Amino acid sequence: MDTDNSVNGLDGLRENDKEVDTYVGIVVVPESDNGSHHRSKLLFLRFEEDVPRDDAFIEFLVDSIVSYAIPKKKRLAAIARASGSRTGADMRPLARLQREGRRLFLEYDPNNIGRFGEVGELIAYCVAERHLGAAQIAAKLSLKTNSNMPVHGIDGIHAKFENGVMNVFLLESKLAPSANDGAKEFAVSTASFSSNRAQYLRELTIVTDFSNLDALPQEQKDVFLSYFDMYDSQSVLQKRDRHVGFICYDEKLYAKGIPVDDTKPPSIHEDNFVERYAKQHKHHDDALLKHLGNNNVKPFKSMAFFIAVPSVDELRRKFGEALK
Repeated sequence: MDTDNSVNGLDGLRENDKEVDTYVGIVVVPESDNGSHHRSKLLFLRFEEDVPRDDAFIEFLVDSIVSYAIPKKKRLAAIARASGSRTGADMRPLARLQREGRRLFLEYDPNNIGRFGEVGELIAYCVAERHLGAAQIAAKLSLKTNSNMPVHGIDGIHAKFENGVMNVFLLESKLAPSANDGAKEFAVSTASFSSNRAQYLRELTIVTDFSNLDALPQEQKDVFLSYFDMYDSQSVLQKRDRHVGFICYDEKLYAKGIPVDDTKPPSIHEDNFVERYAKQHKHHDDALLKHLGNNNVKPFKSMAFFIAVPSVDELRRKFGEALK
């Protein structure tokens, strides 16, 4: 059987939605810098002229809730019910999924905003599908039995199958006041998870028992699951695990814009931001490597996306209010 990354395999579980590029940009590092900036990438909240697109980004995240939180098999069943209705366009099954997805998130408490970090996990999902090219194989949020309790363990499990190798990405999202703080938190979490085999095996159990792989034909599902069988399969020897951090942090450059100038294109504001932001790449990368080293984490088995936003607390607040 051809289990390579095809539309009928793992890649068929990934939306590959490039719409995220409208809201989140990526800094292209010059080729000459690749050697020094090889463990991190710089992302940022894009601009609509001189204004960051945080409101539009929040709307995009809310629209992504069902794909993130509800397993694909259940989504396909709702679509089938909608299209199989008398008119072929009954939207109630889809509306119910949206309501169900919203209820899985923590209840937003404006007096305890620091506890509301699940928006970071949703951002990690969107960025991972787009920039890692890896499908979510475990919709962990759907496993909640109490919406007022966070999901424990790592924040997401994504994978892609290439050249006979199962590449598994273990996601950690961090909302931090600075890039350095976020890098430190990611390194500490990665070290803790890496040293806890029992936790690792529990995450593999989620993949095998409660994963999006259920949406695949049984033959494909069995082949892919063999890569997660730690005891009775040779396929597990061809599995590669990588820890990936998604570090949203407060970037002060957003408060240091340039004047509006009608003689120039609106893009000058984003271009100005990117030019200055790119100069921080080595600093962020060095901070990441330092904290990984301090926590005895192998740097080449980890990477991070630094995602600059004007304010992580405002991101929390706006997402929490949008959920209501």
